[in-house]
Amino acid sequence: MVDLGAETTVAPVVRATQVTVEGRSTAYLDAHGDLRLISPNGSQSLAFVSHQDGLRASPDFAMSVTGRWVRWTREQYAGPPCEDGVCEGFYSDQTAMLYDQATGTNTVLGEEDFLPVADGKLYHYDDDLAIVQKDLATGTETVMRPAGSESPLAVDADSQYLVWLSYTGAGYRIGYRNLATGVVTEGVALGGELGYGQLKVGGAKAAYTVQHGGDQQVRQVRVLDLVTGMSTEVGETRPGFDVSGNALATIGADWTARITPLG
Repeated sequence: MVDLGAETTVAPVVRATQVTVEGRSTAYLDAHGDLRLISPNGSQSLAFVSHQDGLRASPDFAMSVTGRWVRWTREQYAGPPCEDGVCEGFYSDQTAMLYDQATGTNTVLGEEDFLPVADGKLYHYDDDLAIVQKDLATGTETVMRPAGSESPLAVDADSQYLVWLSYTGAGYRIGYRNLATGVVTEGVALGGELGYGQLKVGGAKAAYTVQHGGDQQVRQVRVLDLVTGMSTEVGETRPGFDVSGNALATIGADWTARITPLG
């Protein structure tokens, strides 16, 4: 079992490029780019092997884990030609994927407009920029943020909140909906120039990054408490961070995935 009472190293030897956590379940991409899962009892499993037939799990698009499902992005190698099985170049044709831990299967969701999974629900935005919630068990869809709103730069959700990041002439802002009450809060201003366009939420806390220092790949992590409205600087990360209430998952400057408890 992963003990969240102290900072925990998820991948102490290999380089990690993406990590996500919910409760005591963790998913991450290892040095080879393979998608791996750590269950609540600490056992590990391999969900997807990258670099077969030119396909890989994308390190550039945020993934999320909830219950038996992991939402991730698959992409196709687009050149130049691979040499000795090594593909160095650019990738395209991003496809949203859903991994079912119970069956060990991956399902194609569609183009990269599907966003997070949380509490058995899948969130995506439609052509009119409405954010839609889909129940993975029943298929029922519900509009959670109306069409015609600002285009979301990033969206995330857990069992309590749906959160989105947008940009206006006044700067970056976070909006969120309390899923229990339906109350929507718009326009919480964020200071600084944001990095990566990633946003993660868990346990009434939203994590995002801002630029700082000379290394443009390592950003400062801030955590916004959605109840009090207070924002706190927590540490540093590369792209691929996550938050789950009492835990923050990050990728360090040394490419090691770590989980740090939050007060």
